[in-house]
Amino acid sequence: MTTPTKIQVPSFAWISLFLFLGACYEKPDFPLAPSISVDENSLSKITEEDPNTLSMQDVITISINFRDGDGDLGLDEEDIVSPSLFQEFNQDGTFNENSRNYKLKVFFKQGENFVPFPLPDPILGFNGRFQRLNEVDKATPLEGVLNHEVIFRHNVIAPNTLLKFEVQIMDRALNLSNVTETDTIRVRVQ
Repeated sequence: MTTPTKIQVPSFAWISLFLFLGACYEKPDFPLAPSISVDENSLSKITEEDPNTLSMQDVITISINFRDGDGDLGLDEEDIVSPSLFQEFNQDGTFNENSRNYKLKVFFKQGENFVPFPLPDPILGFNGRFQRLNEVDKATPLEGVLNHEVIFRHNVIAPNTLLKFEVQIMDRALNLSNVTETDTIRVRVQ
């Protein structure tokens, strides 16, 4: 019985290999302002019972593709503590539009046209926040998919309502992405 031969690579060879592979990889060149897009799988829906009200609801997940040149996407708790660009309210007590980095407009079909969906909150609308996406503490290009959920309770929406969404995101430098529009999806299907 023979024992397999072990080949030991000196550690400097591994370093050289990693440097070589790193030199072969070209960093993507994305603009500093985020850009977003959607595809045919951008909307998904599950219908479930709300455990608090026991009424049925549709949870729609909006998936957008994003790219950002320096990766400054998302807000964490320390980003929104006053004083900051992203705190909830301005010094004069007015709502700070920059406190929400996920801008969402909802439209429903009425007759032949899509019209704005009534806002659940006159100040926030459907806007929200998403957490920091860059897990390293340096500027680096980011590309990926960002998911956002919106809930439509059956007791406040008409049966078979057809919806579509307009999405825009903002980075920590206050750069706004392009606006993208999703396909349509039907809620409270009967």
